[in-house]
Amino acid sequence: MALPIRPDGKITLQLVGDVDVMGKTPSEVREELRTLFTPHLKNPEVAVIVQALVNRRVWVGGQVYAGGMLEMPGKLTVLDAVMQAGGFISDTARVGNVVVIRHKDGIRYGASIDLGPALDGEPYEPFFLEPYDIVYVPMTTITKIGQWIDTHINRIIPLGFTYGYQLNDRSRIGIDTG
Repeated sequence: MALPIRPDGKITLQLVGDVDVMGKTPSEVREELRTLFTPHLKNPEVAVIVQALVNRRVWVGGQVYAGGMLEMPGKLTVLDAVMQAGGFISDTARVGNVVVIRHKDGIRYGASIDLGPALDGEPYEPFFLEPYDIVYVPMTTITKIGQWIDTHINRIIPLGFTYGYQLNDRSRIGIDTG
């Protein structure tokens, strides 16, 4: 009989009721169930088989081609997650400062990961993700500056606008956006 684990980390069984299985290995759960069933059954045999890992997901965003939620069936590194999200947008991604945000015990922690060595083929220490981690690939500084110029200068000054200032009788400076 297959039993799903509830969000509170428990399963419900006849004869023994609710059993907390969160964070336990299959062998630990099997031994606990055998102990719980012993007063009710002669020589209880229990098999615990993991059929699927659910709610193991991470999110990837920022300068990647296909950001969003990723399923995490097993071990997953930051680089693995970025590649599953389509890889870095090479012109704009700051690969030397990939941010991992982890929520643990009610507190959010952040870590900066330098993936430059890995992309250059050099040895590096992989950073393994945990369920519900957020991976954010920020923009390069020059990309941010370019966006600022586009937003605050290029989009404010209308096309065809000309501005000039007479410095003296022979010199004039100006801007022509046409």
